[in-house]
Amino acid sequence: MSAGLQAEPLFTFDDKYENPRGIPRAKFIENVEEHVAKNGGNAENILKRLAEEYSKYKFSEQRLVSSKTTLEKKLPEIQKTLKAVQYLKDNLNYEKDISERDGQPPMEVNYGLSETVFVKANVRPQKTVMIWLGANVMAEYTYDEALELLGKNYKSAKENILRIQEDIAWVQEQMTIMEVNTSRTYNYDVIERRKKGEKAPAK
Repeated sequence: MSAGLQAEPLFTFDDKYENPRGIPRAKFIENVEEHVAKNGGNAENILKRLAEEYSKYKFSEQRLVSSKTTLEKKLPEIQKTLKAVQYLKDNLNYEKDISERDGQPPMEVNYGLSETVFVKANVRPQKTVMIWLGANVMAEYTYDEALELLGKNYKSAKENILRIQEDIAWVQEQMTIMEVNTSRTYNYDVIERRKKGEKAPAK
């Protein structure tokens, strides 16, 4: 993974776009006066519904951002593991000619007992490598199997991040529409109340 921040892709959504993950499109209120009239003439109730809908989009945004952050943290770990397995395959290949393998000295590595404690270990040529799968699960793979698995995981994580970025952009666009709807409805309500000599509600 290259150092430095990477610009997120820009997403544009036309009128025919449908979110693949089912996130609904917010409806823009073209004519506030007509919309209020069709909904009982009570702008305050409409504002409450708009606030509820906005909060749903906001919750979706927070959940998506959290998922994206989790995946972005995994990418460097997967890439680091890929490099480690490739290094082991290149330097501790059990498939070498037996005479060459037997004469190969063990490789000295720093073995992590915990996040902050390391010890030196001598590693001899191996046929397999152990990979942590998460949830205290470890599985044994050949070098090629491990590289294939990790490569798929890395590709999948990057694809999932791209999908999440698309969903975040879509949700934020819908939130903007809801904010505009709310502002226009609130302003309409203030004007109507002033005409009637009523006090405008707190925004």
